Amino acid sequence: MQRGDIDGDGDQDVLVVLQQSGGAQARFEPRTLLVLRRGADGRFVKALQAPDAILCQACGGMMGDPLQGVRTDTDGFVLHFEGGSREMWSQEYDFRYSAEADTWFLEEIAETAIDRLDGDFSDRRRDSGDVGKVRIEHFDPKAFASNVFP
Repeated sequence: MQRGDIDGDGDQDVLVVLQQSGGAQARFEPRTLLVLRRGADGRFVKALQAPDAILCQACGGMMGDPLQGVRTDTDGFVLHFEGGSREMWSQEYDFRYSAEADTWFLEEIAETAIDRLDGDFSDRRRDSGDVGKVRIEHFDPKAFASNVFP
């Protein structure tokens, strides 16, 4: 769970990562991102649900759970994932709020990779011009995975 003003209205909103229950198989299922916004009465109201937005707990390879954090800032939030073994990877997905559409759109993807044996490093940034207009409700990080390894 992370709190912050992600829609720029001055109120604290909440992002919640939901994990499926149901034994070992649930570790291989994507996790849901739930967005709660503060209503006029001060209570939190479900704004949306993104069922595939968070990589599964087993998707980080030898490094384990790839979810490294959810960071909020005014008008948006960032999802940060890492994983790998010898070749480590990192991906950050930056979402910005659109008042017109009343949702968050993918603004930028920052990817890095390093080969821990020989030290080769690479990084790449892609923006909405590269990946199109992606709403958080339809976001699936697996659809944007790329090979940035050196």
